Amino acid sequence: MKSKYKKIISLSTILVFHIIFQSIYLNDEIINWDMSTFLIAGQEVTRGNIPYVNQFEVKGPILFYLYGLIILIVGKNLILVKLVNDLIIYCIVLLLYLTVEKKSNNLRLSFFSGILFVSLMSSRGLGQSGYSEIYALFFIALSIYLYLATQIKLKLQLSGFFLSISSLISLGSVIFALPFLVITYLNEGIKKCWLIIFGYSIPHLFFLFLYLFLGKFKFYKFALFDLPTKYLSDSFIQHDIIHYVYQVSEEIEFFNLLMFLFLFIFLFIVIKDYFLLFLNICSIFIFFVSTFGAVHYLIFFAYTFCLSFYLIKNKFLINSLLTSLIFVVALGSSKLVINSLNNISNVSNIQENYAVYQFSQELNKDNLNQDFSVLALDYHLVLFYLDKPNASYFIHPTLIFNEQINSHLKYYLKLDSSFETVLTSRPNYIICNDILFKCALDGYQNKTYEANNRIFEYLELSN
Repeated sequence: MKSKYKKIISLSTILVFHIIFQSIYLNDEIINWDMSTFLIAGQEVTRGNIPYVNQFEVKGPILFYLYGLIILIVGKNLILVKLVNDLIIYCIVLLLYLTVEKKSNNLRLSFFSGILFVSLMSSRGLGQSGYSEIYALFFIALSIYLYLATQIKLKLQLSGFFLSISSLISLGSVIFALPFLVITYLNEGIKKCWLIIFGYSIPHLFFLFLYLFLGKFKFYKFALFDLPTKYLSDSFIQHDIIHYVYQVSEEIEFFNLLMFLFLFIFLFIVIKDYFLLFLNICSIFIFFVSTFGAVHYLIFFAYTFCLSFYLIKNKFLINSLLTSLIFVVALGSSKLVINSLNNISNVSNIQENYAVYQFSQELNKDNLNQDFSVLALDYHLVLFYLDKPNASYFIHPTLIFNEQINSHLKYYLKLDSSFETVLTSRPNYIICNDILFKCALDGYQNKTYEANNRIFEYLELSN
C-alpha cells in the first residue's frame, strides 16, 4: 500500500509539472504550422473523404483519422484540441513511468524519467504543437511497454501491430521495428520474429486493400512511397541538436548544464543493453536523415533517452540525479506558474481572443449563407475554423510553391497543383504571404483585417 501511495504522489507531481509547462503557451494561437495542417487534414476525413485524394499532407493516413476523431469529439475548439494533445503526452509519460518501474523496480527512477521527459517536452513548440511524432511515439511507447514490461500471450503480435500504427502516422518511425526484430531474433529465433511481422502487417494490409478497393491506390503509393523516397534523396538541411537544448533552457533555467551531465552518464549506461542502444540509435538516425531537420524529430530520442536511465543501479547516483533535476525543474516552473495559472483560469475565453479565429469570423460574417473558397498561403488555421479545404491540393502552404514536389505530383499522379494552376480556379479569397507571394492580382481587391496587433492581408475576388 505504501508503494501505491508513492506512485500516486509521483504521477500527480509529474502531472502538475506537465500542466504548468504545457499551459504557458495556451494564449499563443499558432506556434507553428503543423497542428493547423493536421487539423485541416482531419476535417477532410470528417467529410467522408479518404486521405490524399482531395487534400494532401506528407504524413501517414492514420494521423488524418486521429485528428478527425479529435475534431468529432471536441469540435472546432482549438483549446480543447491542445488539451487533448497534452493528454496524449501525459499518456506517454505514464507508459514511460510504468516501463521504467517494471524494469528497475525503483519508483525514484520512474519518477526521474517521467519528470525528465516532461521537461524535455517543455521546449517552446515541441509539446504544444501537436506534432505527428507525439502521436507516433504514443504507439511506440506502448509497443516498448508490451515488449519489455509484460508477459501477455500476444505481446509480440501486439507490439508489431502498434509499431505499424506508428509508421502509418509518422512515416520515419518504420525504423523502430528493427530493434524489436533483431533482439527477438537473437534471443528467441526467427519464428518469434514472424509473430511481430504478422502484427505489423495487419494495419498496412488494411489500408492497402482499402485504397485498392476504392480504386485510389496511386494516391496511397504516391504519399507513402513515391514522394518520401524521392524527396528524401533530393533534400538536405543542417541539423542543430544544441539549439534544442537551449530552447528548453528558455523555460527551465540551468537545464542545459544538467542535460550535458545526463548525456555523459547516458553514454556510459546505454551500452549495457543492446535493445536500448538500438532504440536510441534509431531515434537519432531519424533526426539526421529527416528531410526538414527540425527539432521535433528529436521527440523520439527524448523518450528513448529517458527510458535508458532504468539501467542505473547505484542508489547514490539515482538520488543525486533526481535531486538535481527536481531542484532545476522546480526553479524553472516557479517562474512560469503565474502565466500558466492565468491561462488555465481564462481557458474558456482564450479562443475568442485568438487573432486567426477573429479573422475567420470576419470572413464568415461577409459571406452569410453563401459558399466560398479560400486559398490559404498563410494563417491556414483559418480553414479549420471555417471548416473548408484549401483551394490547393496541398494543405501546407509551402508545398504549393515547392517545384520538386509539384514535379513529382505531375509525374506520378498526372496532377498540377502549382500556384499558377490553382489561381485558374479563381478562389474567392487568397490569404497572402509576403514571403511566398506578393499580395496583388488582377481581378482581386486587396484587403486587410487587424486583430490583436496582427494584420491579415488578403485578396477578395471582385464581383
